[in-house]
Amino acid sequence: MKRIKIVLLCSIILTGCTSHVEKDYFDAQGEGILLTSRNLGIDSVTGWSFCKMVIGDKLIQYLVGDKYAFSVYNIKGDSLFYENKFVINGNGPYELKVAKIKYLPDRNEMLIFSESASENDVYRVRLNDFNNLYDTKNWETQKLPLLPFRSTLDFVNDSLYLLLSLTKENSLFSLAYKGKDNYIKSLNFPYPVDEKESASLKFSLFMGKLIKHPTQPKFIYSNNSFRYVIVFELNNDEIKNVRYLSAVLPDYKPVHDNLYWKYSLNKDTKSNCRVIVATERYCYIGYNNMTIKNENDEIPFKGYPNAYFDRINVFDWEGNFIKRLVLDQPVYCFSVSPDERYIYATSVDLTQENQPDQVLRFELKGE
Repeated sequence: MKRIKIVLLCSIILTGCTSHVEKDYFDAQGEGILLTSRNLGIDSVTGWSFCKMVIGDKLIQYLVGDKYAFSVYNIKGDSLFYENKFVINGNGPYELKVAKIKYLPDRNEMLIFSESASENDVYRVRLNDFNNLYDTKNWETQKLPLLPFRSTLDFVNDSLYLLLSLTKENSLFSLAYKGKDNYIKSLNFPYPVDEKESASLKFSLFMGKLIKHPTQPKFIYSNNSFRYVIVFELNNDEIKNVRYLSAVLPDYKPVHDNLYWKYSLNKDTKSNCRVIVATERYCYIGYNNMTIKNENDEIPFKGYPNAYFDRINVFDWEGNFIKRLVLDQPVYCFSVSPDERYIYATSVDLTQENQPDQVLRFELKGE
């Protein structure tokens, strides 16, 4: 089996809006716009949580180790005020074990579903009244198709779903259809590695994040292990207008583990992009320049855990590099307000003994 070297496809490097063309948009030494954080006061703490989404003046937090999956805070000035929680972690009616949420701005609706293949309910909640989130009587129940794997699924529309491929065909992406259980259609985008590699290895190697544009049939894909990032459109069940934000391919060794082929990456491989946020105008991509070896050795990132980052690249949906944001404090995750005036991010306060969570706000206005 071939060992594929790390390749940066210079022929598809995009022209940016900066004064010069950069060779590597994800270079830690690249120039950027410095953003200064403001630590927001929180009236009550609900435990370990991460910034997930901003809708209007509401900040939705993902909860870890709580009875509920999400909490909602009202944003007022420089403070956050607790409002309520929603989605119980469990097996009962209107409960989910691995809950995910998706906001549809053109409908002002929330979709609540699970990435677990054993949980097929998807709940549609109208947010003309935000209290609908807290009363399951106002949740409309629908069904997702039965699939053996669903952690990368995103909604093309009410009856069509895009996900990473589950077939043995040489295709990175697939479509699933409402009402067609276990039916998967491979799309016209081959894995960018040797076609002779096993299907299980390619599937494992190209696990990643798949995020849809808020209102249009456009998507961004980012690999979970190395820095391979593309944007594309889905038209008439075909992948079109593919643009490469980062075209690094993996340097790996195939490893056979019982019945499956897996892989081992070169330890000098730079880590994947940490967080992807999609807005109407832009794709925001958070990253650091840690390597696989740094992560294995648990090397801190500027004193923080190595999953933290302080750089966010901004691209438009045509794949053009717009700007690089440099945060004054590393963060673990972030969300962007719909008007794209602010970034809300989760971090920790290293100056205190128990390192409490922080919600930081970075102003984008005028940038």
